Amino acid sequence: MADNTINDYAQLIGKIEKEFTTTKAKEQVGSSSQVDFADVLDNAVKDVVSAEKQANQEIQNAIVGPETNVHQTLIAVEKADLSFQMMMSIRNKLMDAYNELMRVRV
Repeated sequence: MADNTINDYAQLIGKIEKEFTTTKAKEQVGSSSQVDFADVLDNAVKDVVSAEKQANQEIQNAIVGPETNVHQTLIAVEKADLSFQMMMSIRNKLMDAYNELMRVRV
């Protein structure tokens, strides 16, 4: 189970990295080669929300359904948890960077 969770976490990181380099992200900005950071964060948050909804659905299926796959439910819950932890880590790093910039004297 730990290997699957690590693989899911690695895939989520890969998705975020792809957002920075894909032509799709570049086309959203226009003809410039810059990537809109807000769009990347928005997509990452949407992925976290999607993982949470999937985990909630798996939990509901486990409670109500006669045939439940406990492993699948636990994997979905762990994936949602790791996604949320990663999102909070990114938020904390962004807040630290913002606070550091506010301390800089101009």
